[in-house]
Formats: sequence, C-alpha cells, structure tokens
Amino acid sequence: MMEADDEAVSQNGNHGLVKKKKRKSRHRRKPAAEESSSSPTGFLSLLILCAVAVFRISGFNPSSSFTAFFTSSDANMMKHRPNEIIQKAEDSHFIDDSKYSCIYNADQGKKNQQQSECYQLLSPHVQSKPIFHFFGDEQMGHLIRNLKYPFEHYIVRKGFRCRFMEYIGIDRENITEWKKPNITQGPVAYGLQHPYCSDTAGHKHLLIQATNRSNYMEFITIDFASDVSQQTLHTRTTQETAALYLKLQFVQNNVTKEENVCIMNTGRHDQELCKNFNSTYHCYEVYLFNVETYLTIFDNVCSHMIWIGINAIKESPLNKVSIRWNHGVKELGNRLFPNFFYIDVWTSSTRYRFKDTTHFEPAYYEGLASIFTYLMMPVV
Repeated sequence: MMEADDEAVSQNGNHGLVKKKKRKSRHRRKPAAEESSSSPTGFLSLLILCAVAVFRISGFNPSSSFTAFFTSSDANMMKHRPNEIIQKAEDSHFIDDSKYSCIYNADQGKKNQQQSECYQLLSPHVQSKPIFHFFGDEQMGHLIRNLKYPFEHYIVRKGFRCRFMEYIGIDRENITEWKKPNITQGPVAYGLQHPYCSDTAGHKHLLIQATNRSNYMEFITIDFASDVSQQTLHTRTTQETAALYLKLQFVQNNVTKEENVCIMNTGRHDQELCKNFNSTYHCYEVYLFNVETYLTIFDNVCSHMIWIGINAIKESPLNKVSIRWNHGVKELGNRLFPNFFYIDVWTSSTRYRFKDTTHFEPAYYEGLASIFTYLMMPVV
C-alpha cells in the first residue's frame, strides 16, 4: 500500500518528473505542439497562457465553458443533443464490445490479473507507457491505496481536499472568484459550502515518481462528470483545470500526451444530482452529456482513456440506475473516442464482500489495482 507521512513529501514541485525517452508512439493521432518551458515559480502565468493557446490550436478552449449549454435557472435545457446521445447509445446493444471492453474478475485475485481479460485487452495498447494518471472519487481512491507501484519510487507531493490549487502550483490570489455549480454539476455537499474543496474526504491528490525519474503516476480527485470545485482564471471546471495542469506538466518535462494513460471513473456522486430533475431519464441525459464533455477535454491530454464503470451498492435502488448509466457510457465512449476502453466491474461488485454500504474489502481493490501494476511494468 502506498502510504507515507507528509514529512516524506519532496519539495521538488513540478520539476523534472520524467527523463525524456526517445520513443515512437504507435497510436499518435495528431502531432503535439512544440513549446518551450520555464520555471513554474517565476513564469507560471506565461506557461498557462501558452498552454491555453495550444489547447485552442488543437481545438480545446478551456476559457470557453463547456457547460455554457446549461443555466442554473433553466430546468429544460436538455433538448436536442443529449437525446441524440441516448438514442445512439441504446441503438448499439448488439455491437461487439470485446475490442474495447472487458469484465473485471475479482475472484482471480491480485496475483493472477496478468492472465485476466482486462490485462489482455489493455496491454497491447498501454503497456509500459511512462505516465499513468488516475481521476475519480472514493472508489478510485481505494484503488490507489491498494496499488503497488512497480518501480523504486518516492512521493513527490500530496494534496488535501481543499489544497488542490497549491498542489498544482497556482497561488490563491491569482484565482478568479469561485462560481457555484448549476443544477447539472457538483459539488453538492462539503465542496459547495467550502469553495475550492472537493466533496470526497479521506483521499489525497498524490504524485509518485520512479527513483530513476523514468516514470510517474498521479491521482487527482474528481467527484462529478462536470465538477466545478477547482476553477482558475482560464478554466471553469475541475476537468478543464486538471487538463490544463497536465498540459503544463508535459511542457515542463518535455513529454507528450502519447506517453500518458488516463484512468477515470465517476457516476456515484452524479446520482446525487437526480433530485434536481423530474425523472431519472432526464438525469441520465445530463450524465451522458457531462461524460462526453469530460472525455472530450481529456482526449487532448491522454493517449488512451480507460473508464472504470460504476460498481454496485449494497441493497440500493440506485443499482438499476447505475446499470443503465454504465451501458450508456460504454457505448458513448466507443462510438466517439477511438482511444477509449471500458472496465466492467459490475458483476464482481455484486458478488464481493462489502466493508460498508458502498465500499468493499481490500481484496476487491487489490485485484483491480494489480491490473494497472502489471500494465506499468516494462516489457521483458
């Protein structure tokens, strides 16, 4: 388990995370923009402006809100585009999903996942890439706690639930006034009452670096498919802020998105938004729209996106909602993003031992985490 005292945190900041390797990507979709980098301490504002410019050139404009389609006063905003998303997702029931989707089998345990369906699906695409980023809520946080990083390593830094801006190196005084979420967005609990804090508690942002500086992995908390906890002068949502941070990180370390794998999950917190709508179907529309936006943003900074489905909850009526949401995300991702993969955890989560109402015994997370441990290992 990767736990360490805060005193062990290095003060290296964003400097020198990865030594550049000359490697040719087999999955390059478009050439990365060439940029020069400088110290984030003295020239952070310049770097941000450069990154924003690069995003715009590549089709991503973080300063124009992806959530402008919604307004907090309009409960009937979902009219055309979301219905199209739903229909296409539900028309694709009979598509063979074996080329992009796998079923996690927790019964295989942590030692046998290298023979698992999910490892066999993902390894030809992401094996040994030097950068792995994980984004999600408590379920992803538990995965990270049980992940064995396959290199000698040290913790570069940690970030608490209300210290994300400091974690990524943006001073509070440089941040615009915090804007509350609309009815389609989170946070809805602690983060709503405490600007720049997440709803998730007990899981820290975490950056781990291989001792030889050849690889690194990072976990960043994102609770909702459209989350506004973390905002900057140039970004409106946590997704946009995290993507901008990754772009700056790539510039500083002379790497590209082709070396980065992104693992994501969201959905359980999004179901808390359903009370804002007159039907679960309407909430489903909002969720799929937000997931499409989420994936569109991260398509600019990830060579591959691996989505972990929503798990079952012990004796909950929301399980029926989750099944439909999982199917919609799986089909949407496959249809729109060639670099998308989906891990189905539903069956294992319905059969595995619960620690409480929503979380499992460690063995469930150990097996899931070990898939990524094997994927990070060098090819022998």
